[in-house]
Amino acid sequence: MAVSSLWRRVGTLTRKHWKPWASSSSAIGGGASPSSIAQDVSVKEAALQGFIAQRPRQTGTWHGCLATGQVSWRPTRELHYIVDPDDNPTEPFAPPLQRVAYTVHKRGLELLKDPWYNKGTAFPTPERDRLGLRGLLPPRRLSMDIQEKRVMDELRTPREMIPPEDVKLGGVTNEMARRWKALQELQDRNETLFFKVLIKNFVDLAPIVYTPTVGWVAVNFHKLYRRPRGMYFSSSDRGEMAAMVYNWPQTEVSAIVVTDGSRILGLGDVGLNGLAIPVGKLDLYCAAAGFSPSRVLPVVIDVGTDNEELRNDPLYAGLRQPRITGKEYYDIMDEFVTAVMSRWPKAVLQFEDFSISHAYALLNRYRNDYLVFNDDIQGTASTALAGLYGALKVMGKTNRDLTNQRVVCVGAGSAGLGVVRMIALGMQKQGLSKKAAMQRFWLIDHKGLITSVRIVHGVPVAQN
Repeated sequence: MAVSSLWRRVGTLTRKHWKPWASSSSAIGGGASPSSIAQDVSVKEAALQGFIAQRPRQTGTWHGCLATGQVSWRPTRELHYIVDPDDNPTEPFAPPLQRVAYTVHKRGLELLKDPWYNKGTAFPTPERDRLGLRGLLPPRRLSMDIQEKRVMDELRTPREMIPPEDVKLGGVTNEMARRWKALQELQDRNETLFFKVLIKNFVDLAPIVYTPTVGWVAVNFHKLYRRPRGMYFSSSDRGEMAAMVYNWPQTEVSAIVVTDGSRILGLGDVGLNGLAIPVGKLDLYCAAAGFSPSRVLPVVIDVGTDNEELRNDPLYAGLRQPRITGKEYYDIMDEFVTAVMSRWPKAVLQFEDFSISHAYALLNRYRNDYLVFNDDIQGTASTALAGLYGALKVMGKTNRDLTNQRVVCVGAGSAGLGVVRMIALGMQKQGLSKKAAMQRFWLIDHKGLITSVRIVHGVPVAQN
């Protein structure tokens, strides 16, 4: 007698919405209105499907062949299972009303300029990494609700309204703020026309694009922010900067202006808001010095801020932490400088508005390896020395007469000290010793004359 065997699973379904295994309307076992299932399956697969094994049972059927007259018994071993109700949901599947995800074919700045897919600062970190947005947006995520609040605040109280008592912003008027906003809107939609207007009206518009208006912009940058410009690096990007620089679309960059926002135009620590300074300065470089707008890069390094009022502002998009100092600070700067100079080795890297505690150290740290420049220390100082030589010429004197001058410098920041050092070098070139040159300077800061009794860190001269 020929014998063949196979395993068959016979079970009952306790959910009427379970359809994949249903095969007939007959029922085996208990349950209200069950449907039976029967399919060839292994014991292991049955266990994986969440079925509970019951008592095995052996059955069979007789098979006969009319041609030969032979009859055979074919046994079938059955394992009975029932569905475990604890492993199955009690409610039917309900598809979401919205699509779970959208396919986005754009990346980087191209995506941020698309009004359909752009979410501003609301992109979470995983999406920023996938879409090439890291470094193109401020480090802190601001939800759509916060962005909505910023819009409504501006609708109720326009940001160009400047309190008359706010004298520390250098006398910026409502009209100057209105012009700045109009120019920014033009630059966002047509940068070619923006520079044409700026070049042809440079004398009138330079104070709008840069000082003094830029001081007001830096203080209110977190409220004025609309569209990203430049790049943002922060202490939370450590280990990622070498990859982040490739999110910037331009392969050729001639000038990079970077700040950490620690000392902005005498306004103090403004943190991430300091990006307004590199943006404005590079606009001047393009309009007055011939740099290509597509080959300049404004950058801010966000290592926190000691401005507690700014940290507590819900619209502030920078890191809400005290400013990092010491070795950790220089490790961040090392990674940043290495990353940008690796991608754009021919670019000039300009340090802008760094505090006196870091300005000289950073310039000396990288000057032997990269083309670096500090405008406060070198640019302002060179202009001041050239002015003195011009004044001596008008007075009918020679450059050597510079050694007979006595200089009072009001301000002992990086710009003031840069001026003092440059003029002292000019005096040494005309014949004075370093010690004799330093004795011809008097430095005054907000506390008064700097003396040998009250020496300020980084000050090269102090009167007895």
